[in-house]
Amino acid sequence: MTADIMEKRMEFLSDALVRTLHALEVAYQYKDAMPEHVRTLIEQRIEDARESC
Repeated sequence: MTADIMEKRMEFLSDALVRTLHALEVAYQYKDAMPEHVRTLIEQRIEDARESC
């Protein structure tokens, strides 16, 4: 792959990660209505996504 394609691919993946993190944070606002295992899973995913950013 050329450098330009790789750069665009990384930009796309970075944007997707940011959107996913935002969606998880919005979902987490409703944590009181979630079962404990769902809340824990979302907390783990948010932490993983923040570390990847």
